[in-house]
Amino acid sequence: MSRAGRANDPSQEVARAGTAVVRLLATYEIASETSAQPEHSASSLPLGSLGVRNQLFYTCTGLGTIIASWSAAELSQRFPDASFANQNTWVLTDSSVVSKSGSGCQAAGGGRLVTLKVYFSNLYNSDAQPVVAYESDAQNSVALNTFCLDESESCVQDSPVVFSFNSNKLYPYVDMAQTNAIQPASLGLTTSSPTSQALPPVNAKESQAAQYLSPALLPANAALEPGTPLLDKSGALVQLRLKNQVIERTELVAALQKVPPTGTTHVLDINRSLENDVHMNWAQGIANYYRQPPDYRRAEDFFHKALLANTDFTGAHLFEQKASEALNVNKQSTSSTQATSVSITVAGIPVPILPLVIAVLAVLIILLILTSVSFGRKRVQRKRQRRLLEEAERNASVEASRISEEEEKLRQQLPAWEHKTMPIARDEDAGATYSPVPVAAEVSPAAAGNIVTPTDQPTVVNNTAPSMQAVQLVCPNCKSPVSKGDNFCHHCRCPLSPSASGLNLRIPSQYLRDQQKNAAPVAGAVPFPSIADLPTVEFTPEPEEAKAPVSKVSAAGDSERTEPGHKPSQPIHYLVGTHTDPGIKRKHKPNEDSFFAARGVCRVYGEVLPFGLFVVADGMGGHAAGRDASRLAIQTIVNFMVPNLRPENDLPREGLVRLLVDGVQQANQAVHQHNMELHADMGTTMTAAFIVADTAYVTNVGDSRTYLYRQGEQLRKVTNDHSVVASLVEAGIIQPDDIYTHPKRNQIYRSLGEKTAIEIDAFEEQVHDGDLLLLCSDGLWDMVRDPQIEHMIKQSQKDVQDIADALVQAALREGGDDNVSVIVVGIREAQEESRGRGFQVLAKPDTVQLPQLT
Repeated sequence: MSRAGRANDPSQEVARAGTAVVRLLATYEIASETSAQPEHSASSLPLGSLGVRNQLFYTCTGLGTIIASWSAAELSQRFPDASFANQNTWVLTDSSVVSKSGSGCQAAGGGRLVTLKVYFSNLYNSDAQPVVAYESDAQNSVALNTFCLDESESCVQDSPVVFSFNSNKLYPYVDMAQTNAIQPASLGLTTSSPTSQALPPVNAKESQAAQYLSPALLPANAALEPGTPLLDKSGALVQLRLKNQVIERTELVAALQKVPPTGTTHVLDINRSLENDVHMNWAQGIANYYRQPPDYRRAEDFFHKALLANTDFTGAHLFEQKASEALNVNKQSTSSTQATSVSITVAGIPVPILPLVIAVLAVLIILLILTSVSFGRKRVQRKRQRRLLEEAERNASVEASRISEEEEKLRQQLPAWEHKTMPIARDEDAGATYSPVPVAAEVSPAAAGNIVTPTDQPTVVNNTAPSMQAVQLVCPNCKSPVSKGDNFCHHCRCPLSPSASGLNLRIPSQYLRDQQKNAAPVAGAVPFPSIADLPTVEFTPEPEEAKAPVSKVSAAGDSERTEPGHKPSQPIHYLVGTHTDPGIKRKHKPNEDSFFAARGVCRVYGEVLPFGLFVVADGMGGHAAGRDASRLAIQTIVNFMVPNLRPENDLPREGLVRLLVDGVQQANQAVHQHNMELHADMGTTMTAAFIVADTAYVTNVGDSRTYLYRQGEQLRKVTNDHSVVASLVEAGIIQPDDIYTHPKRNQIYRSLGEKTAIEIDAFEEQVHDGDLLLLCSDGLWDMVRDPQIEHMIKQSQKDVQDIADALVQAALREGGDDNVSVIVVGIREAQEESRGRGFQVLAKPDTVQLPQLT
């Protein structure tokens, strides 16, 4: 909404855009002709009668609008490949004023631009001298840096034109409007006299041009000069008036996206990326000055910053003084009001304010004292309750120790029994976690897969003969002993679900049969001090009988192991395509990206299921350090997860996502420890997908991404970027497309190695036949937009390797600014006999070694 501000202030759109509207005076040269009449003066000769001397000149005038201004030095640093590094001020106007190869305002052709002067408005600086944007002579063949914005790009008559010139100063400019305006306002440059006539567009003199520099809104019936801008209420450009037509903002924006016609970086993109303190502070100052109610203090501060950025910008100084005067007026008004309000009237009786204030303060003090006394009493009560609670806890600890000693005495009176452990699904879903434990060397392979923490294990007591086995169970919640037929724990009242075998916990009958076979006790499974102490062995395909699901081998005895509500998965097969490339700009440097891809079979709740493990990591911290960080992270997650995925290990389904998250956390700790030992500052992003049958568990840290593509649907990003620009998009500060050009697009706020423990995002996705999972580093999605990725997947949908190759090549075609790595996983239904029968490593870094188990 436009506001007029204080008295004698221009309207908001005039103040906002009036400093960026300029007057242009172009001088053209045309060769003489023999048909000239000698009695005519050179300045009054028509174009077809110029022949009284070898060369004749004429001038064209009109308006121009500054649409971009940046620092030439910053442009050279940020965009070293820009072909117009020394052209940092861009002006939009009409081809009838500034013609690239024509005659300007004259109807006939053959003219040549000689000089072009830019006159700034009085609102910018009333004493500013005109800037010579271009000057040529007969021997100078260098043309003005001009771009035609018509469809033919040939600067035909009555078409928009943008030209640039070099300046050592930053200028305020006019922004492009985001929406159309119902009644846009025409902003012109006139004289101070309201009755003056319009400046003629042909053969105007410099003295005349210097008088028409006062910005003002023109009436609806006024004759508009070529290049007149039409603005919305905020002062943004909506339309451009040409000599014989009006151009809409959408056409201008589309045409400006092609300037310059070569290269990948255009004028509007550069202008949004580079900072202009003059423009930013001037816009903020105007917004605060004209808001309701106005914030003159902030406006004064912004105007002062704009003046510091460009000392010639006297308009900023003028508005700074206006804001300061408004502040002084407000202070005087406030002081006067306070001075006249020394008393108030209550029921017609004047009451002095000071005694009233004292009385109110006294009441507040009394209330404060009463509140403090009340809180003091409650604090004493809380301390007494805390002492009673601590005493009760101490008594409970003593009683628990006594009971533990009595149980130990009873346990010692029983014959020796053998401890065996297996993963148990906890009843409390919210607190259930999966803690992988290495397998002891003394335990047989059949028992090695059933390892959990000792506190979760059921125990089988061997009283007399192997045929007479007494089962003693523990509550999975509080670990207190329970009887076989109990429905609730007598200690914690936790419900106990009976199984098909008659046991309260889901303990397979095969486990009881093992107790009968092993008469002599064996050593229990003892965790190794660290994962580095694990014994190693090569993964080999399982025999056919070992691969059959438990439900088929011992359906009657082990039915209690079936996961409630889980249907057996359809046979699934994973097709994998991978590709990595260091990129074009980094092809002679080490590739900081690393990835890992493997597939095999694992056992979940007794059922043998296919799995796939896929990881993409993008290292940081310098080229060699970044490569080391990504490879160390992959080595660590492989060392952590692969030993727990052997088919002998029976895994709980609810622990699969925790297994992946713990693996990523282990990788973070390894990189962090490496930084601490070497005083380094390296890190890495990571996205990982752990697919078991038809369920994909996905994690990510940083800005490496995982996508899901499903036929008939759009490509969907599963993960969330932990980057500054992603946070700005989520907060609504920038648009989603701005992440590709924002100055902070490469800054992330979460990565592996920055601290001991990090927050890891985890996702669960159900996958179907025909689905595709795409894991990639930012080198892909920063170069290739999501719609283009989806289009390429649809084109090469039958071959995942073709998709991976095509995506990497597309990133290289778009510039290849960074390392790019891609893993494409195709989900396909397979026949029962075509399931994977062994562990296959499909891709890994050369330095990554696979763990071995004996």
